Amino acid sequence: MLDISVIIPVYNSEKYLNDCLDSILSQDLSNIEVICWDDGSTDNSRQILVDYEARDSRVVVLGGTNNLGQAYARNQGISVAKGKYIFFVDADDMVKPNALQEMKINMDNHNIDGLLFDADVIYECDEMKNYLISKKREHEYNGIFTGSVLFARLLSYQEYDMVVWRQCWKRDYLIKNNIFFQDETAPHEDNLFTFKAILCAPRMSLIHKSLYTHRRRKGSSTASNITPQRFISHFLVYCETVKFIYEKSLNINSACGVMDDIYKYILSRKNLVKKYLVNLFHQGVSIQEIEFNIFDKLTFYMYFNQDYKYIDEFFVVGILHKIRNYKHIIVYGAGYIGRDTVAMLIEYGFNNFYVSVTELQGNNHLINMEIHEIKSLQPIQRDSFVLIAAQYKHYPIMRQNLITLGFKNYCHVLYPGERKIW
Repeated sequence: MLDISVIIPVYNSEKYLNDCLDSILSQDLSNIEVICWDDGSTDNSRQILVDYEARDSRVVVLGGTNNLGQAYARNQGISVAKGKYIFFVDADDMVKPNALQEMKINMDNHNIDGLLFDADVIYECDEMKNYLISKKREHEYNGIFTGSVLFARLLSYQEYDMVVWRQCWKRDYLIKNNIFFQDETAPHEDNLFTFKAILCAPRMSLIHKSLYTHRRRKGSSTASNITPQRFISHFLVYCETVKFIYEKSLNINSACGVMDDIYKYILSRKNLVKKYLVNLFHQGVSIQEIEFNIFDKLTFYMYFNQDYKYIDEFFVVGILHKIRNYKHIIVYGAGYIGRDTVAMLIEYGFNNFYVSVTELQGNNHLINMEIHEIKSLQPIQRDSFVLIAAQYKHYPIMRQNLITLGFKNYCHVLYPGERKIW
């Protein structure tokens, strides 16, 4: 059996590919294979790979003309790999001398399923040309851990990292636990893979050695580049993370506050999704313009995903894109659904809107906003859009009241369990 299968997705990497392959093929550990998946490159990458394959039998070139993404490429690599261990490399990066031998020794000696290590990052953008920093974890992680305990410690020290090029895995462990990359979560497929791989592992270790050099190039993906595709990716990663914990939680060691740390992590993922959603809204990107059946996913994970648990936030944000140009927005209903609707409008930057009820009864404020009787707002009905924020059983009467008063533009705001029409 081969010791390590190095898996490299390759797409238009001709400038860096020689450095990458040379750094691997010159390793002291020679009982390896280098699986290069050409993901439909349009530059000279394919020819470079073919030349290396002709010179060195350890190089295996797969793939073809279709661009199917890194997740697909890595999964194909896992499926065909003949090595005992799996190591993922990006085509524009380099492996440190003797790194593969270091991985094998640690994996063999401790009979572990996964190994984490440090790396260096070299910047190639103009403002930081050739600037090198070390991605080194500062705290000690001596010994062998279950994956869940190691995960919790990394989180507590804020040293959890999701990139797969700082990891080495036992292939049989990945196959047995069906741990692969999910195509639909691209470009953040590393996040979910790493989360699952660590949480399932019976035995893991972490060493404080830099075994890898990662290039950070101009145009590399960053969290500040918020696009609909990135929103979808983060949302799906969040949903699948919740689903995974829901299915596996009974088998995860709950000692040392592990589950508390896991739920803190889930909350951080939710907050990231929230950040992207708010940012896209302010960019003017409509959720309806995103080709993704978000509502089916949302229904199943609603109780995890909602800050406003009584309303369907994604549904309402879709409506807000349509109504943001109305002169007046009116929240009709001042109960718990009305309260959540008001809070959400404020978060999304709506400051000039009204809160109304059919008839005032005692309290006349909601979240420091004055409550009006809906009939008193009749003079502005022509330029208004009304969000009916109440349970479905109250909707028919409230709708009829609006029609009687001459309001023509309205919809019902409900959580998915109650929504029937809008």
